[in-house]
Amino acid sequence: MAPLFRAGLGGKTGSGTQWMSWIHLADIAALALFAAENESLQGSVNGVTPDPVRNADFTRSLAAALHRSACFPAPAFALKTLLGEFSRELLDSKRIIPCRAVAAGFQYQYPKLDVALGNLFKS
Repeated sequence: MAPLFRAGLGGKTGSGTQWMSWIHLADIAALALFAAENESLQGSVNGVTPDPVRNADFTRSLAAALHRSACFPAPAFALKTLLGEFSRELLDSKRIIPCRAVAAGFQYQYPKLDVALGNLFKS
């Protein structure tokens, strides 16, 4: 997404109301290590932060982090036409919560989107 936004061509996908779960690269690496070292964690662990956001909010935050506007939305019909079934990956809502990681005491370094994107795209 970053190249499109850097070029000033970013925008929300579909309605922008769909949930998006996300995680900073440093946190997913730390979570993988935490899970490997923590015997109390059993089964799968969702590699996401406990703060999912709506697509429109993610779009605004990414645009702000890159100091760009986000005025080119990708309408659902266009995504469906161009991407077929894969468009569901962008248009379906996925509000995933890391219940096991949080219950086991994992501490996120970047639990908030604006801070995470600010770290990734600092000048």
